[in-house]
Amino acid sequence: VGFGSAIVFLFRGAPDLAFTQLAVETVFVVVAAVALSRYRPLRSAQTGVPLRIVVATAFGLLLTTLMIAIASRPLDPTLASYFLENSVPKAHGHNVVNVIIVDFRGLDTLGEISVVMLTALAAWPLIKGRRPQ
Repeated sequence: VGFGSAIVFLFRGAPDLAFTQLAVETVFVVVAAVALSRYRPLRSAQTGVPLRIVVATAFGLLLTTLMIAIASRPLDPTLASYFLENSVPKAHGHNVVNVIIVDFRGLDTLGEISVVMLTALAAWPLIKGRRPQ
């Protein structure tokens, strides 16, 4: 899904978002693959398996209900119209998405880049410590 989103962003004229999505997705896949390769299932008796299924199903239903409730609310166009009206006069940019990412939300974008870099640094010992058997 992440790589597909990056391709859609790329062909819809947002290469900066495509690059960010591609970097985040790649780091996530590496971290998930290394973490799952280190996972060893418990060898003890499978106690509590029905409880785990009930908890997972209830949590999934709760999140689904919340997402449906949020998605059914009407969208407030105030913020979108603000960015459309002010991207050229205040930020001197014609690409509204780029203006939002770089100018209006620059500190937030810096935080997101920091998270990606910290994730890559956290993945490095996992990858480095993996030895072929």
